[in-house]
Amino acid sequence: MDISHAYLNGILEEEIYMQQPEGFEVGGPEYVCRLIKSLYGLKHAGRVWNRTLHAVLISMGFSHIQSNHVYTLLRDDVKVFMTVFVDDIMFAGSDGASIDSIVKNLSQHFKLHDLGPTTSALRS
Repeated sequence: MDISHAYLNGILEEEIYMQQPEGFEVGGPEYVCRLIKSLYGLKHAGRVWNRTLHAVLISMGFSHIQSNHVYTLLRDDVKVFMTVFVDDIMFAGSDGASIDSIVKNLSQHFKLHDLGPTTSALRS
């Protein structure tokens, strides 16, 4: 799965202001815009996105393995492992219907693109 425009999904907790974009000046050039959501190019946009995704996954019942970017969901006899690399997600599990349900749940939070079955994965 690929999450579209991932960094734009992050809600900022800090107060960040930016100059108005050229050609979009409301109230005059001395006014600035307060950002509510993260933007590409912000120094901490990746951290904000990661925090947002982490909160959604934890609310869905996933546990985070601290040593790497792996989340696990263990319920009854269903096991799902999920690896995350920025905005790309790869699933492995014992039940395809559970994975489909997880994808459907994630699609309620983020715009997703199904990239099809994983044919290879690189290790860092």
